Amino acid sequence: ATSDLRTQARLFDVTGAPLGPAFEVTSDTTVSSHIPSIASTPGGGFIVTWLRVDPPEAAILARAFDAAGVALGPDFLVASGVDPSFSAPIVAVDTAGDFMITWELAHEILASRFESDGTPQGGVTRLNRYTFFRPHHPRVAAGAAGRFLVVWDDQDDQIASAVVAQRFAPDCGDGVLNPAGAWDD
Repeated sequence: ATSDLRTQARLFDVTGAPLGPAFEVTSDTTVSSHIPSIASTPGGGFIVTWLRVDPPEAAILARAFDAAGVALGPDFLVASGVDPSFSAPIVAVDTAGDFMITWELAHEILASRFESDGTPQGGVTRLNRYTFFRPHHPRVAAGAAGRFLVVWDDQDDQIASAVVAQRFAPDCGDGVLNPAGAWDD
């Protein structure tokens, strides 16, 4: 839930009964946070990512929590800039606990991969091939250890649209997301 400037979470048991009060997700409650996304980790913990807006800058941050809702460290930066057109980030966690966060920024679909402890596996990578289309609404799903699938809408100026997907293999190589299938250049 997002309240005022804060993003909060609350844990529930399998019957839906609360396991305690809501707690702060972000470590800085003085800056506006928006549109959180959450994914569970193999050990019962979770990763939360959100958009922080502090004009003129915007940033995507994330934070890891254990199964009891205790933060495993401070917020960490995924991406930042002065462009106000960051979209809501989406997170997915694979079976090893590694995760990928994807978002849209100025006609680009971007993604970053992280080790389970939040260490980046390379930098930010642009996924869409062309920028003359208007990509929107990226979503990411995780499969077996290290495999991710990102999908998004591509729309041209003629109102034609398509759903585009890119899958990724386990090895990130030299900080670049390795497509499981080669581009068709």
